[in-house]
Amino acid sequence: MITRTAQAVRRRLEGASYTLCVVTGTRRLDTVLNVARQQPADAMQREQRLRH
Repeated sequence: MITRTAQAVRRRLEGASYTLCVVTGTRRLDTVLNVARQQPADAMQREQRLRH
């Protein structure tokens, strides 16, 4: 039996996964995680190019 707390956590994770997929334009969780990891690095590279 799944507790209410576990159900709430599951819903929040599903909502966060969906939001990340929408924001990154992907459909698979493994892909969205890779894209999300790469975005800060890409942003830092753009910022460094602007400074030079």
